[in-house]
Amino acid sequence: RARHQEWSTRLAIPQINPVTAAILADDKCATTSAWADAGLQTPPFIPIGPRDLQAAIQFVSTHGEAVIKPNADSEGRGVAYIQSPDDFAAYWRTTRSSQNALLQARRDRVFFKDPQTQTIRTLALRLNVGSDGVYRQVESGYAQLGAHTRSPASRGRDGAIAALADLENNLVYKSAGHWQPLFLGAHFWRETTTCAERGAAIFSDLLLVGLDLIIDVDGDGRPSALLLEANPR
Repeated sequence: RARHQEWSTRLAIPQINPVTAAILADDKCATTSAWADAGLQTPPFIPIGPRDLQAAIQFVSTHGEAVIKPNADSEGRGVAYIQSPDDFAAYWRTTRSSQNALLQARRDRVFFKDPQTQTIRTLALRLNVGSDGVYRQVESGYAQLGAHTRSPASRGRDGAIAALADLENNLVYKSAGHWQPLFLGAHFWRETTTCAERGAAIFSDLLLVGLDLIIDVDGDGRPSALLLEANPR
């Protein structure tokens, strides 16, 4: 982010994503709020600041397992899974006194089962959306894998990158205490592509943005993608 700011400010050339256009995407709380206001699917969330301990504890008590993310960090830095109010209180004591964060209910219920090791790993989709200033279209994508089920799906946290094609026959979700296989069909990908393109539309001045999405699954085993965060670099 610092390098983006330096180069964007110093270089007097046309830029796909000038740093001023990336401010919203760099703010997890503002981005998630904008998506929710637009009627797009995200996990339940609240922004929290240094004085919001009780609100955060109530959120965790209501939603069960949650994910906390420093508002301005990236690459999985500072991300933690919270299973109880005590977990949250312990995490919050280790943070900077001025820190703002995004607290989300955990809704990544679809995982990647490594065909080599049989390890169950967290999964996030990265869909890159390009724009000509008027229209937006998903132009590429890949999968991000965590080291295990309680590790963020990020290379910055010992994760890995996989092709979307590698997901076929390797996805699972838990039902009645057992892992079940899951297939993502054409309908899922059409809906997810539309979701990503609508999600990118809130960044009116970004010509290329990478959107991270997780996959939830309902009681009948139907998957749906939820917007998680945006990446302007």
